[in-house]
Amino acid sequence: MSQDPLASFTPWPRSQRAVRVAEDSAKLAEAGAAVFLASAMALPSGEELTVALSGGNTPRAMHEVMTRPAIRDAIPWKRVRIFWGDERCVPADHKDSNFKMAKESLLDHVPLDPEKIHRMIGEDGAEKGAADYEALLKKHVKRLVNGTPSLDLVYLGMGDDGHTLSLFPGTAPVHDDHHLVAAGYNANLKSHRITFTPRMANAAKLCVFLVGGAGKAGVLKHVIEENDGPIAQYPSRSIKPNPGSLLWVLDKGSSAQLSPDTIK
Repeated sequence: MSQDPLASFTPWPRSQRAVRVAEDSAKLAEAGAAVFLASAMALPSGEELTVALSGGNTPRAMHEVMTRPAIRDAIPWKRVRIFWGDERCVPADHKDSNFKMAKESLLDHVPLDPEKIHRMIGEDGAEKGAADYEALLKKHVKRLVNGTPSLDLVYLGMGDDGHTLSLFPGTAPVHDDHHLVAAGYNANLKSHRITFTPRMANAAKLCVFLVGGAGKAGVLKHVIEENDGPIAQYPSRSIKPNPGSLLWVLDKGSSAQLSPDTIK
């Protein structure tokens, strides 16, 4: 861990969107942790930091950075409330569970109040899980943007096909502007999911994409620089927080095809 994890990355964009590049996967994970730390340090007295975590290898690495004493001990964990942006319809101890990954890499190592950890319950079915989680968000997230619960931080990844959360190309939740949480389905993996809709993600104060790998460079260029294509083809395009901000943190491989003017 670098001595100052905030040295290269401001905690959030000064404009509505910013794109920044980390040297490698380790620095990408550090940048994600730095955003969490900075958000916690800026938390007004008496308020909670509400965060939606994501699954994947980069978030796992970010969680491991956050358990290092320099960051772990600086975060007021008793004032942090944790949610998830999506989940597979599997039990909490299943190897594919986003909750299980976060529990092992982060939650078991920090003094979070167990009552402020809100996993998506997928084992009872996607439709019920989505409806129950929407009700939970409405209960626990007090700040609203146009009637939609507004989280402080939503962490996101992007797949090789341009999906984010469990919003897959050509699927209904990509266009769902009525619900906060929807039942999703990955046809290739035959996997039922629970997922935030774009409406829920876009109400956040800050959405943070953490994207690594040269294999994503071409799709990432379409998503970030070519805004005239259909959202259904590249669902990551649907994430446009308003009035919040969007921060893309990339490694050198994933950013390789972007214009220099984009990265600022």
